[in-house]
Amino acid sequence: MASLLGLGLADSPWTYRDLATFSSAMVTLVLGALALDMLRRLGARLHRADPGASVS
Repeated sequence: MASLLGLGLADSPWTYRDLATFSSAMVTLVLGALALDMLRRLGARLHRADPGASVS
């Protein structure tokens, strides 16, 4: 197999599908972390705006 993405991985057991799966998993983790951070910031902003408000 030719070197994957020019990284010299010709003898690597990794295939293009493995690399695609790994990279999509990393993207999913990063987007999830960004979403959680956004929700945390939104919650903090709402709490500062009305600290006595109930959740329900």
